[in-house]
Order: sequence, then C-alpha cells, then structure tokens
Amino acid sequence: MLPIALSLKWKAVLGATVLAISMLAVAGAAHLHFMRDDLRRLLSEQQFASASRVAQELDAKFENYEDVLVRLANGFPADFLQTPDAAQRYFQARPALLGSFDGLLALSLDGKVVADYPQRPNRAGLSSTDRENLLKVISTRSPVIGRLAIDHELGPAVQILVPIYDSHKQRLVSREPSCLSPKRNSPGTSCILIRT
Repeated sequence: MLPIALSLKWKAVLGATVLAISMLAVAGAAHLHFMRDDLRRLLSEQQFASASRVAQELDAKFENYEDVLVRLANGFPADFLQTPDAAQRYFQARPALLGSFDGLLALSLDGKVVADYPQRPNRAGLSSTDRENLLKVISTRSPVIGRLAIDHELGPAVQILVPIYDSHKQRLVSREPSCLSPKRNSPGTSCILIRT
C-alpha cells in the first residue's frame, strides 16, 4: 500500500483534533484530581463532625451519670457504709437507679464488695476496684472517670468515682466508683461505694 498524501488542510484538521482531544483529556484529569481532593476533604470534614457529635453525646452522658452519682453520694448516709445490710437496703429502696445503672455495689476501702444490687451470687468479698482511680479520687477529692476496662459480668466498662463526704461536707467519708458498660444499645452504669 502506498502512503496516502494528506493535504495541508487535512493535516491542520488532524493536528487540531489531536490537540483538542489532548487538551480535553488533560483538563478532565485535572478536574478529576481536584474533585477527588474536594470529595476527600468533604468526607473528612463530615466524619470529623460526626465523630465530634458522638463525642459530645458521650461527654453529656458521662456528665449526666456523674451528676446522678454525685447526688446519690450526697444523699447516702455515711453510717450505712458500716453496715452491709443497711447499704443493701438503701440500694434496694431505689430500683429506679437500675434504669440508668446496670447495678450498684458497696465496697470496703480495700475494694471488697460489701453489698450489691441487684444481688449476684458469689460477689460478696470479691475485689472490684481500680487502685489507680481510687488514689486519684482520694487526692483530688473530686469525681474521676477511669479508663476502659473489662468487667467479668458487664464486659467493657469505665469506672466513675465520686467522693462521699460527711454531713458537714468536710471529711471525705468514702469514694463511689461507677462502671459504664454497653447494655441495651447504650452505656449502663454500676455504682460502687467504698467505705473508709
């Protein structure tokens, strides 16, 4: 086959067509690159906003649980910590607490269970406190939210410790840790009282 000779006019048309297609391809690639960057940025901002909203909701839940525990600690008669049966009756007289909390525990200063509600077999005498959190609440005299831990019965749990004072609000009488754990698609809580 003999090569076909193109006229100058066809060479110009062919050159312009190749140039136009090349420019469109480059422009499309650049547009696609910038759209990917914009989409990546937008998704990142939306994920951050979503994570921030979830974190704020969790903070609000922890603050609410802490407020409930502070009110419980302020109303808890200090002399009940000396008598396991009295602490048990105090918890049983407040069944509405189980709407927010998975359970309630009364602990001695060394972390041994004195009373629990609802009562679970073989729990009396078990050690159930985080020493690091306990020392922190003693030194700061304010509520402490501990790290995530694994509870044998509740699964993942977080302790909230709230100090209990005497009737004059002067002497630290005991500390009240609480555990948050996943239950019914929302964190439940266990309230723990520690006798000094």
